[in-house]
Amino acid sequence: MVRTENISSTKKVYAYRRITATPAKEPVVQKLSYLYIGKKFKSVLDLHAGFETSYFLFSFQEALKLLGRLDKAGQLPSVILIDAAAEIPGLKVFLSAIAESEIYKNMLVFAEVGGCSETQLAELANERIITDLVRVTKPETLAKKIAFHGKLAKQEPVIKKQLNLGINWQIISRYGLVRAFDLVFSSISIILLSPLMLLLAIMVKMDGGNSIFEFSTETGLRYRSFRYIRFRTELAFQNEQLADLCHVNQLGVNDHDQVGYQFKSNETSKVGSFLRATNLDSLPALFNILIGDISFIKSR
Repeated sequence: MVRTENISSTKKVYAYRRITATPAKEPVVQKLSYLYIGKKFKSVLDLHAGFETSYFLFSFQEALKLLGRLDKAGQLPSVILIDAAAEIPGLKVFLSAIAESEIYKNMLVFAEVGGCSETQLAELANERIITDLVRVTKPETLAKKIAFHGKLAKQEPVIKKQLNLGINWQIISRYGLVRAFDLVFSSISIILLSPLMLLLAIMVKMDGGNSIFEFSTETGLRYRSFRYIRFRTELAFQNEQLADLCHVNQLGVNDHDQVGYQFKSNETSKVGSFLRATNLDSLPALFNILIGDISFIKSR
């Protein structure tokens, strides 16, 4: 109740109005369900919001049996989530069975890759049946991923139709102009800066070690991994320098063990300090731009 005061010349008049708050809208619960195959049942249950039904299993064999029963009942899950870090036996057989079935082959199959090694990630990325590699860190992550791939599925026929018609100006305007810019300016930059890069390469070579470049694995356009190239800034001791370093050896390597050893120091060289201070160590990354790993303009 809210009281309002109206003052007249003779007396005060009070009027009361009843104000009813608009009830909060209840969140729309999507009728989604998921089948989880792994060992982190409790953490998975706490993280997945927006799902009406969930199924938890330890093995892929049991998962295939359950999918058969759910298919007969007309209640197939919206997504299959696999704990990739658990290394449960039978993953290849399970994915092959999904691929060969007309009923299951279009299902969403996500691999939860939290805790996976780079080797495991590379193997999972090559599995065509796995729709996406995900890290479920928030309650809404899985539901958002399902919605995202649902939009892609709806847009796929339209995109294919546009591609079949010939030149797709929408795609060209979005990606082609950026790529053309990168090609032109990276080529011009490489040509103009090639004398400087040659001079820096000689300086790095003379500063110690046979290697001129160093590589690191980074994430570039479209979230693809690539080898980022830059000038070496740290000292690198090579095999031929082993004899001069034996006096500091603490592992007891004898003369017969000298062949095949290579040492790397974390100490920045003199030239390396200069390159880092001026960011000239990143000049070779122009070649990464030229081949399309990264861009002058786009970050992803």
